[in-house]
Amino acid sequence: MDFKKLSKLPLAEGGSPLDGSAKLFEKGKRTLLQSNSREEALAKFENLRSGTHPALKSPPFVLEYVLPIRLFDSVVQSVGESRFDQQALGYDRMLTGRIRGDREVGFWGEHRIQCDLLLAKPFRQDASKLDAVALGINEDQLKKVIKTINKRLEFIEEPRKGYAGWLSANPTFVAEHDALLRQYRERFLMDGFPVLQEATDLAAPRQYVRAHPPQSIDELTSLGSWQLSEDAWLIDYRRFCERWRLSHLAGPYLPEPDAPQFPIGVAPSAGTQAFLIPDIYPIGGQGMIGEAIEDALRGGTKSEREHLTDWFNIVNAARNQFDRFGRLLRLQHYWRVLHQRHAAALRRRKEQLYAVFAKFLSKSDESIRKDVQEIDRALGVDWPERADPLSDSPGRG
Repeated sequence: MDFKKLSKLPLAEGGSPLDGSAKLFEKGKRTLLQSNSREEALAKFENLRSGTHPALKSPPFVLEYVLPIRLFDSVVQSVGESRFDQQALGYDRMLTGRIRGDREVGFWGEHRIQCDLLLAKPFRQDASKLDAVALGINEDQLKKVIKTINKRLEFIEEPRKGYAGWLSANPTFVAEHDALLRQYRERFLMDGFPVLQEATDLAAPRQYVRAHPPQSIDELTSLGSWQLSEDAWLIDYRRFCERWRLSHLAGPYLPEPDAPQFPIGVAPSAGTQAFLIPDIYPIGGQGMIGEAIEDALRGGTKSEREHLTDWFNIVNAARNQFDRFGRLLRLQHYWRVLHQRHAAALRRRKEQLYAVFAKFLSKSDESIRKDVQEIDRALGVDWPERADPLSDSPGRG
């Protein structure tokens, strides 16, 4: 990130970003933020920017994922703090101090990256935050509505997270992902990852807009509005997303699968409703209508479906695997981020990492070992430290 812009960041709850970050520095870990004033802290940041550690030499608006503080502290404690570069430790804690809420997973410059796929627990609607009277129902009716909503959320989120995790360990997906990002690196660095606009016309091609607003007056002048022109890079990005049933990429190696829409708000005629159900989801219910919907979703040409055959087999016969693949997503994401920043400190420390991730993910050490070995077999043992497709530079640890 560009530390000169830190003073312009939105304030965190209860104070400035510096205040929030400083709370995370305990037991002598205040290397970056132990300052008497914001000016002094910014000067220290600027000095670190010109330092020797690769993690502190990133260009403006670099994309940085954030490690959960509980996970990162456990890793540092287990591996040994003396093995880590102290400036890199401070950098990670500074990033963590800027986070607001569980859905934030990183930053692209001053833009906050949000993704609920990495949440330990899926989002659930809370009846206490809704007003039954305002909705025209009583409290018992509200509880029934909330129960129905949460059941439907669970129906969507479990296979959605599972599919994202399956993709994260799919060598074909990863290879195509890396090729796309390398081919259009400059456009992604400039515009971010476009996000899908809500459908209003089922017959029209998917429309994408900028993932985040321009971050300066100069950028606004040069890039225009939120809309994106139909250039080759956007066409190829759309094709990639459609091929892999994604709405968009939240960031590198963080796919956001298409989600069902019930309904989509476009009624073909009176007395009807239109629904969007991607074929990566299981179809509930019995009877002829359910069978007809299932047949329609699993249809299509061989080229449209062949690369998803293994996932369709899971959907049809092994739905109990959704949770495991959802765990793979969180494991590979945080494992990769750790090794990208701290590869040297983590070498020959796999046993300690297995134990830390086992506690973080509420699984056994052996389960995590098998998960990592499964990813190693799929992507190659060097996957955590492999070159970042947006920078083509190796892990920065």
